Amino acid sequence: MIDIIGYDIETVKQILDKNNIKYKIVITEPVKHYKGYQKRVLKTKFEEGILSVIVAEF
Repeated sequence: MIDIIGYDIETVKQILDKNNIKYKIVITEPVKHYKGYQKRVLKTKFEEGILSVIVAEF
């Protein structure tokens, strides 16, 4: 398995596309009114053969 935790979301998309992995990106909402400039992977999990990539803004 490819370790993608902590990677930038655009890099993760390229890695997963290159390896022909089906994925779904879930972007979490910040608690406060905060707009970050980096989108990083926090967690991954498989659901029905599709990799869910959970992303947060920093």
